[in-house]
Amino acid sequence: MRRTMKGRTFRTAQFLRITISGGTLHRLAAWWHWAARTQRPHNKGLSGMNKKSIIPFTTALLAGAFVAEYSLGVTDTLAASGNKRRVAATVETTTATVREPVVEKKIENTETWVVDTNESINAELDMLMEEPFKPYIPLATALVSNDCNDNLIDDSDDIEFGEMDFDNDGILDVCEYRMGDLNLNGVIDAQDVSILLGWWGVPNPVFGDLDNDNVVGPRDLGVLLGRFGAVMW
Repeated sequence: MRRTMKGRTFRTAQFLRITISGGTLHRLAAWWHWAARTQRPHNKGLSGMNKKSIIPFTTALLAGAFVAEYSLGVTDTLAASGNKRRVAATVETTTATVREPVVEKKIENTETWVVDTNESINAELDMLMEEPFKPYIPLATALVSNDCNDNLIDDSDDIEFGEMDFDNDGILDVCEYRMGDLNLNGVIDAQDVSILLGWWGVPNPVFGDLDNDNVVGPRDLGVLLGRFGAVMW
């Protein structure tokens, strides 16, 4: 009986960890698993609760946390798609932090999409490497806002001489594209991700080559997801 209870509890905790994103619920699911695994019917703990009382109590606790998590809008879903790749992820809305991106590729000449595990892992690794720098992006871009293309000419003069500033914000479009603001709205959002995916695998792409290797791939996606939500200028 103990083995069965442990197995059921473990599977439930695993289900919660996979299907529900959010640090609070992850911790609660882990605690639930630990409590059911360590407590014995004859060994009361946790303020006198035994195993039989732990399960209903933690079930109610998790259910309450689930309602609070989503009623407060703590997490949201990111879904973006191009012709060859699409990505789905969870976004912690309070911090605009992307979690657990899954990259799918379209099988050529079909309408079938399959998960590309390697690309998902590589994109997530690059995303995690980029995330620590996201809070400093506004400061970094502000420091170079007068000459963002580093050509020793004031950007206002560049614009006067014909450099593109389609959104009329005084910042060269090429600099905004380079940072990942591909739709020129001043913030990295889902539309930027879709634009990047639209150029996936294209040699010498116009948009989305954030690592300057002349092709859009998992690293570019990871960098963009790591900057997700950042205000550029």
